[in-house]
Amino acid sequence: MKAELKPCPFCDSAAQNQASGGMYYCECSSDCCAATTQWVDTEEMAVLKWEAREFDPPLSASEIAEITEKETARDAETSDVQERIADLQRQIASLESLAEIWEQELNRRR
Repeated sequence: MKAELKPCPFCDSAAQNQASGGMYYCECSSDCCAATTQWVDTEEMAVLKWEAREFDPPLSASEIAEITEKETARDAETSDVQERIADLQRQIASLESLAEIWEQELNRRR
């Protein structure tokens, strides 16, 4: 099946069917564009996926700000967790050193 595919929605270049190892997908033919469908079992399904593209509308400034705020909070939380992990690792190393000293002292007293 060689269907006439809609052009790429991003750069308006021609689209092409691809196959490899019994799997199929459609992609933009332009070297500068990475538009592609998922790999599927049939060429027909790949064509349907390419032709049925639905794209989310652009985000508003407030939606972008909200996402940025959430990412910043997540990054701060991640940093806090990483600092806590580093602190716990230092405590473990200190306790291991102390245990080694105690073991040496016990062996010396025997």
